[in-house]
Amino acid sequence: FLKFKKSLMILQQLQEVEENFGLNGGLLMDAFKQLENEFRRLVTDNSFPPPRPDELEVSPIPPPLSFPDSDIEKMQTIMERLTASNRLDRCLSIYIEVRTSIVTTALQALDLSYLELSLSEFDSVQNLEGCIDQWVKHLQFAVKYLFEMEYRLCYEVFQKAGSDVCMECFAKIVLRSGFQNFIKFANSIT
Repeated sequence: FLKFKKSLMILQQLQEVEENFGLNGGLLMDAFKQLENEFRRLVTDNSFPPPRPDELEVSPIPPPLSFPDSDIEKMQTIMERLTASNRLDRCLSIYIEVRTSIVTTALQALDLSYLELSLSEFDSVQNLEGCIDQWVKHLQFAVKYLFEMEYRLCYEVFQKAGSDVCMECFAKIVLRSGFQNFIKFANSIT
């Protein structure tokens, strides 16, 4: 926490005398890097894997997944400082990278290999129906427990940046995590 406050203080001081330091190097860039690293640490430290479907069968109500309010405030403060220097995109790319990794790992744990099969690769109608049943179960899990959570987290973190930023962030996480494979499978079946 002291490192965080020190980085903010340095950044504020440097912004006041920005013309003496320049944006392309020196202490100001170091301060930006420290803020970006702190933002990454906050997102990473608060990113826990979501529950698996088999865990939800035991307890159908998943634990609430949210960032602590104090960490959201720190992330928003960092974003305000970086936005003032046209560096909000760095926060977005860090957040998207970390959260996409969490969602992708959760989806990979489901064994979605059947999504990549072509219609001709199914042995029988029963085999196809079994995959459709799995698809329904996995899609419900992804939408209800993964993507809904990601939407809420994006909104909590980026609400001050505007709804367009929240939606852009959420959309990139969903697309990069492989959601399009669910759509491709459905298109193949239909």
